[in-house]
Amino acid sequence: MKITVAHVGYLHLKGVKNNSTIEVDDSKTVEDLLDRFGVKKEHQRYIVPIVNEKKRDLSYRLKNHDTLFLYLPVGGG
Repeated sequence: MKITVAHVGYLHLKGVKNNSTIEVDDSKTVEDLLDRFGVKKEHQRYIVPIVNEKKRDLSYRLKNHDTLFLYLPVGGG
């Protein structure tokens, strides 16, 4: 299946360019993709996946033609 992946500029994903369409196996979760992109497990909990403009969990199973935006909230003050 094909999905589109976009992310905030300061998030580095190994092997995928921002706003690109990639081929993935059926029944893959967002967490599976983060593993594929080289994001360490301890860092994954800070990433907020937005799929088709809805906030999802890392366990969300992706579907053909989904648009995945990976957001990394930044705090400060």
